[in-house]
Amino acid sequence: MFSPLYTKTARLDRLKQVVGLLLLPLLLGLVLQPFGTAHAESGPSIELATTAGPTGDYIHITGYNLHICGDTGECQVAVKVGNFYMLIGSGYSPATGQFGFTGPLPRAGDFFIGTASKEMEVPTGPITIVVGDLNGETVSATYTVTDNSEGPFSSTTAFEAIGFRWLHTDSLVADGTVKRSWLWGPKTFWTGFEPYADSPDGWRLVSYYDKARMEVNDYSAESVNNPYYVSNGLLVKEMVTSQLQLGDNTFEAHNGDGPVLPAGDLTEANTTPPFAVYAQVLDRNDNSNGSTVNQYLFRTGEVEEMTTFNKYGVTTGHRVAETGHYIASPFWNYLNQSGPVVDLYGQEYLTHNARLFDPLFSATGLPITEPYWTTTLVGGVSKDVLVQLFERRVLTYTPSNSAGFQVEMGNVGLQYFLWRNSAN
Repeated sequence: MFSPLYTKTARLDRLKQVVGLLLLPLLLGLVLQPFGTAHAESGPSIELATTAGPTGDYIHITGYNLHICGDTGECQVAVKVGNFYMLIGSGYSPATGQFGFTGPLPRAGDFFIGTASKEMEVPTGPITIVVGDLNGETVSATYTVTDNSEGPFSSTTAFEAIGFRWLHTDSLVADGTVKRSWLWGPKTFWTGFEPYADSPDGWRLVSYYDKARMEVNDYSAESVNNPYYVSNGLLVKEMVTSQLQLGDNTFEAHNGDGPVLPAGDLTEANTTPPFAVYAQVLDRNDNSNGSTVNQYLFRTGEVEEMTTFNKYGVTTGHRVAETGHYIASPFWNYLNQSGPVVDLYGQEYLTHNARLFDPLFSATGLPITEPYWTTTLVGGVSKDVLVQLFERRVLTYTPSNSAGFQVEMGNVGLQYFLWRNSAN
C-alpha cells in the first residue's frame, strides 16, 4: 500500500536539497581567469591557478598558511556572491603547513543551496574566491565566470539520478522512518569528475558516500527505467588487487599509503586483516552447501577452522556460480530483504514496500571471497565480525549488534577515497 511521503511542494524542496548538496562541491561549467594572486595579511602567500577540466577550468589553491585553517587543519573554500558565501569544498593543511585544494567551481545559473534550499544565482562576470577558517580569517582572489550552460556536463540529469538513488532507500533512514543500517550513508562527502577513458569526453561523474561510490559512466545514456544509469564503483576489487581502474580495460598499479581496513575502526589498534590480505584468499573455497561458517582469517592470510564460531549459527546460504563463492546466510537474507522505500509517482514521492536490492547484485556486485570471521575493533571494542568481500561492497555481520544493525555495509566509499588519494 502506498502512502504519501512528501507533498508536491515538499518533493520539490527535498529534491532541491539533495541536488544542491551534490552540486555544492561540483557545479561545473566555468571558464576562470584569475585577476590576481591572493595574499594573507601575514604569513606566506596562497596561490590560485587554473587548469583545464572536463568543462571549464579547475581551480587549484596551494600555499603555506596554517593560521587561516581550523584546529583540525581544515580550510574552507567558498564563492562570495554579493553578501552570500556558498561553500564549495575544503582542503587540509598537513603537519608541514602546506594547504591544498583542487576542485571545480559553480557555473553561471540558478542553484538551490544547502538544507534551507536557498535560491541564488551565480552570475557571469567577477566573483570572489575565499579561503578561510572558522574564526573568519580569510584570503581571497577574484575570478571571472563565463556561462557554459550549453557545454558538456551542463545538464543536471546525472546529479538528479544520483540524488534519487539515495532518496530511494536512505532518506527513510535519515528521517528515522525505518531502523536499518545505511546503504549509502547520511550524505555525499565528495562529488566530482574523475578521469575514465571510456566515458564521454574522458570523464565520469562520481559521488562518494561512506558506503560506496555512485558513478555515471555515460551521462548521455537513457536514464529513465535504467537501474544501471547510476552504478556502484568496483572499489573493493580495485583495493584488493591494488589496481586503479581508469577505463574499461585501463588499469594503473596503486598501493596507497599503508593498510586499508575493510571493517571496524580506521586506527592502528584495529588488527582486522586489511584488503591486501584478502588477495590471498580470492581463489579459496573450502565450503559446501549448507555448511557451518567457522573459518577465521588471520592478518597473515592464514585461514583456520574454529568451532567457537559455530555458536552463531551462520551457514553458507547460496553459491554464486559466476565466482564459485558461497554467500553467508545473514548476508543472503539481507540482500533478499524487502522494506519501505521511496519512489516518484507522478508529482509525489510515495513510500511503499519493495526489495531493497533490485537487481540483486546491482549494489554489491558478485562475491569475490568466502565469508571469514575476524577479530575487529569497533568503537574501540574488540568484536567477532564476519566479513565478506564483494566486487563493489563489503558486508559485515556483528552478532553483538542490535537487530536491524547486525548486517552492515562496510565504509568502502570512505576507505577507497583515502586509498585512491594517498601516495604509492
